[in-house]
Amino acid sequence: MFKNTKKIILALLVIYFIIITIFTLISIQQVNQLKKGPSTGLTTFLSLQIGGAYNNIILQIIQFILIPLLNSGLFIYLKNNNSFIAIQQRTGYRNFLITGILFSFIGGAIIMLLTYLLQLALITIFCAPIVFYVDPHLADMGIQYFSLNTGLELASSILLSSIGWGIFSILVFSISLFIPKNIICLLTGVLVALILIISPLVGNMQNSIWRIISFIWFLPTIIAPGQMTFNSMAPPINFIFAYFIGIALYISIALLLITSWSKRKQGGYA
Repeated sequence: MFKNTKKIILALLVIYFIIITIFTLISIQQVNQLKKGPSTGLTTFLSLQIGGAYNNIILQIIQFILIPLLNSGLFIYLKNNNSFIAIQQRTGYRNFLITGILFSFIGGAIIMLLTYLLQLALITIFCAPIVFYVDPHLADMGIQYFSLNTGLELASSILLSSIGWGIFSILVFSISLFIPKNIICLLTGVLVALILIISPLVGNMQNSIWRIISFIWFLPTIIAPGQMTFNSMAPPINFIFAYFIGIALYISIALLLITSWSKRKQGGYA
């Protein structure tokens, strides 16, 4: 079973990166029809990210589904399998959960890091080189914090985003523990993402307290830090500050859910 599972995960990874390549090349083809400038490489990369001009909703949904699934799907499958009691007796709930958390975080972060590196490579080869210099056009795109005019800013943006995706994967894993059906777990990532993106925008945006709370709760705050305006308005607090509070909030919720699930299982509850 585990050998076949590894083959399935590997196949899904290959399919995922093929999809990333196809969507990136389609966007590059559109950019190549336009007049290019020194910042074309960076703006193209930025436009491929969530909220960007070339970001595709279908690709975003695929990422929300596949990235958590590729990292924690095996553990959720084992949890919902009839053989889980035998696995639990060998490893214990604590080791099972710790391994699931580590796989979710490390896998999510690495997959997104490789995604960004693949996009940068494709842009450099088929579109334009990545050139770092101050360009006011980036500010016109709504980017107020990461202007991406230095290699350090680009690296920081990619690193923080990759970590954010790893934290998001842990949250999806913690929620999936309570879902008994594998088929429903397949959609957990995209459903959680939709809630975390839409729910912060439904309150009173004129209320400064609500805007701060909802910006911290807003999923792009941790997976696309500094790369989006908030409900077409400037973010209410510094994006780095909001990023780390958001990370702490997501981790706290995930740990509460994981602890609750573990206590239920150890108490003999279904």
